[in-house]
Amino acid sequence: MNDTALPPAAPLSGKDKFFLFLLRFFSRLPLGFLQGLGAGLGRLVALVKSTGPAFIVRRNLELCFPEQDDAWRDRITRENLVSTAQTALEFAKTASSASAFSSV
Repeated sequence: MNDTALPPAAPLSGKDKFFLFLLRFFSRLPLGFLQGLGAGLGRLVALVKSTGPAFIVRRNLELCFPEQDDAWRDRITRENLVSTAQTALEFAKTASSASAFSSV
């Protein structure tokens, strides 16, 4: 008996299929465009301070750096969200090329 055999994969849900579609779509776009789009999305999320990600980043900064002022926290929150959004969109490029390395 082969103990390394994987069980059959479960069928993909509609949500999974949607995210795979987005991943494939973004993988076809130029990296520079994805970085710009990520920067814009990050700034947009940072503008709405009551959103989950912006609130969590800002709250963590308040707890870890109580000596810093609000302007510093706003700047670091925005920079963090921009970097996170860029990374999320850049992932589409690396995920699309992962099959090239799977045979190594």
